[in-house]
Amino acid sequence: MKFQGLGLGLSSDLLEASKSVLEGSAEYKKFFDGALKKFGVNSPADFKSDEEKKKFFDYVDKNYDAKNEGTLPPALQKAIDKKKGKEDDKEVDEGATPSKKFIKVK
Repeated sequence: MKFQGLGLGLSSDLLEASKSVLEGSAEYKKFFDGALKKFGVNSPADFKSDEEKKKFFDYVDKNYDAKNEGTLPPALQKAIDKKKGKEDDKEVDEGATPSKKFIKVK
């Protein structure tokens, strides 16, 4: 099913994945802003030394627990898998003779 609202033809899977990424970004921003407040600054640029800045980012890295960190949102992975499947179908031609670049030479 295609999204027709803006005439972009975006799939519902891609829209769902985008929504999931945005929600995760909002959670991180909220945590990051809270950490800035805890350290008494408005921006990482406000730290007086690189050591203070490092302590701040170490704190953020240690304490922010991202949901499914390192994995793609399920809807985005599904869209990628679907697209990859279409590309794989295009590459396979049952009646075609393999090209030289795909023949293994011993």
